Parts: sequence; structure tokens; C-alpha cells
Amino acid sequence: MTDLELNVGECIYCGDTKPPLTREHILPRGLGGNQPPTGHSAALVLQKATCERCRLLTSRIEEECLRPMMDYARTRLGLKRKDRAAAKMEMKVDLLDGSTERRDVDADEVLGPIIVPCYYGAGALTNKPFTDETAPCDYHIIIVAPAHKKAMEQSARAGVELYADSKRFAQMLAKIALGIAVAQFGVRGFEPTVQIFILNNPNEYGHWVGGFAGTPEAAVPTPHLHRIQLQTKQVSAGTFIIVEIQLFAKYGGPTNYVVVGRPL
Repeated sequence: MTDLELNVGECIYCGDTKPPLTREHILPRGLGGNQPPTGHSAALVLQKATCERCRLLTSRIEEECLRPMMDYARTRLGLKRKDRAAAKMEMKVDLLDGSTERRDVDADEVLGPIIVPCYYGAGALTNKPFTDETAPCDYHIIIVAPAHKKAMEQSARAGVELYADSKRFAQMLAKIALGIAVAQFGVRGFEPTVQIFILNNPNEYGHWVGGFAGTPEAAVPTPHLHRIQLQTKQVSAGTFIIVEIQLFAKYGGPTNYVVVGRPL
């Protein structure tokens, strides 16, 4: 992406223009959003882009995804802030005698897994209504770093506890996608579709967020940790701005997409 519009001047979620408006990292800081992506000299940050109410709501979305779903892997990848990184983390191990125990091991030695939802097709692209009766995603487990040999002493197998919230994760993807679209088109340069979903209605996740669950797709080879791509696509339901997001692409993370808006 080039010629990005990073100085917004209003909340990208609710449209409020009253100060104070704070900056918004397009990619969460906990996923490396404070680092410049390839081709840029600075991190992608929208200035004056979030009111305090929406900042609190969206920060909670990120927190409820990053900690229970990715904490161990983020620790091993050095993505956690130093003042928030634990010195030790709990790991469950199966011992050689068949018993099980929990161990507090050094954080840089713990197993580093991630659980990532991969959604089925987005209803917005097919005019298919979403109901809670249908499971909208599969779950992919990715290991970014094995447990250190020292942590595995006298053990047959090791694991950690992860928790996945597919609705919250879809909201976080939509948050990333909205930031990318605003940077590309400007806050008034397209018709956004996911603002209400992000703030108030997580049950719409099967409508605006989709993926390739059930039909495995070969991971796109990339040396980069994450892959994010914006495109405008015409389908039978209309023309949409779609953002493809492959978190942890370097480790084979699944691709999901967000129907983030409509072109003007």
C-alpha cells in the first residue's frame, strides 16, 4: 500500500469528532503492530482515530483474543511488552510413569502454541443469513516454538491450556481490516460495513468474516509474520472491499477475510 491516509480526525468506529481522540495501531501492538511493516519506515498508526469509549471497547476485544489464545506464542516470539511479560508460565506435562503434573517453567522455554479460528464463507457475499445454529469456523493449532529440552526433562509430552472465542477473534480481524481500509481510502472514501459488528453485535461474525474452513487452502509462502491484503471484488451480492488477513503466516496460519465495506 502507498499514499496512506494516517491522520484521521474522527473516531473510525462511531464518527465522533470531539476530543480527545487517540491514535489507533492498525495491527494490535501485541501482534507486532508497533513495528514498521515491509516497505514502510514507521508503524502503521492512525492518528486521532478513536474516541475514549470506542478505545475501551476495542482494547477489550484485543485483550480477550491475545491473552487466552496466543499468550504463550507471543511470549516465545518476543511480542509481549517487557513490563507485562511473566518470568515463568505454567505448562502441563505427562510424565514417563503415566502421571501428569503442572510446572512453572521459564517463559522463554515454554511451549508456544496458538489457536486460530478459520471461518466458513461470509454470508454478506452470498446473501445467506447467519444463525447461531451453524458452527461458523474450524480451529487451527499452530506451534511457533517447541518446549525447551530443559522444560521437558523426564516428560513424555507437554501442553498448555488455550481458550478460543471465535466471535471476539472475528471482531479483532474486522478491527484490523477497518484500519487498513481507512488508511487506504480515507475515513470518507468508502462505505464501511463492520462498525456496528465491532462495537455492538458480535453475533454477526458469520456475516462479515469468512475464510476457507472445510476446504484447506495451501498457506501462501511468506517470510513475514503476518500477511494483510486489501482488494475490491465483485460477486453476485454486489461489489465489496475485502481485506484478507493471515495472522502468523510465517508459521502457516489460516487465511481469513473481512467484508469491510463497499466502494463509493
